[in-house]
Amino acid sequence: MRPPHPVALLFALLAQSLLSSAPACAQEADLTPQQVAVLRADSAMRHAYARSDKPLDVLMEYFVDDAHVLAPGVQLASGKQEVRAIFAGLHALPDFSLIWTPSSVEADKQLAYTIGTYHLEFGGQDGQRTEVDGKYLTVWRKQRDGSWRIAADTFNENGDTSAEGR
Repeated sequence: MRPPHPVALLFALLAQSLLSSAPACAQEADLTPQQVAVLRADSAMRHAYARSDKPLDVLMEYFVDDAHVLAPGVQLASGKQEVRAIFAGLHALPDFSLIWTPSSVEADKQLAYTIGTYHLEFGGQDGQRTEVDGKYLTVWRKQRDGSWRIAADTFNENGDTSAEGR
């Protein structure tokens, strides 16, 4: 039997990576059905967000009406309108991009949370790109239809970990 062609192998690995909804540290078989469902909701949101020409609208579809966001440097945002304003401010930055990756998930029958990391970038007036790495905690609430939506979200940047920043 011949080994698979390198291009076919690369394509298979890429497809598996893109379709995987579980964090790198866990296999789906090790997770409860609730954890799997939350990670699938997160994955669907990430992929829809990345493909959309209106990513803010996609993001807001995943928040419940009475959601809360605890963002750094601003007051608590309560309700979908205030939550949207927080994320609209970020999306208004020139050439804004955001990628997040869940690293752990816990869930019971009605509530769950994901913890992970994010990377965002945006352009400045001087033409320089700003990159920010951080972490987040998202609380998910199961809806009557069985779907999972975001009830609360908080995030902050990692800060300067260089020798000069300590």
